Amino acid sequence: MTKRAWWSVAFLGLTGVVIGMEVWASVDSDPETVPWTDYIVQYIPVEISALLIGGLSLWLVIHFGRRYWRKHNQKSTDEPPSDVGTAEAPKPREASEEDSTSDTNK
Repeated sequence: MTKRAWWSVAFLGLTGVVIGMEVWASVDSDPETVPWTDYIVQYIPVEISALLIGGLSLWLVIHFGRRYWRKHNQKSTDEPPSDVGTAEAPKPREASEEDSTSDTNK
């Protein structure tokens, strides 16, 4: 398994676990299960929370905008992105005589 594959599995796995735990904590009626939102409201002043939420929102717009822009430009130039491996896509298999005769037997 490549380094990129390990990174993807770990990153996406942890993201899924954290999001799952947050959703679970927010819908669970057990008072021992506390979502991040409660911790943030309890320990971080509203002014700092508003600043962080605004900054995160701005960063997300820029972050996704750059990625979609890169994807759009990649399609128009047909160049692979620099962070993707250079392995070639498999070539389509040419039809053989056996393939053409098996269609008529169906």
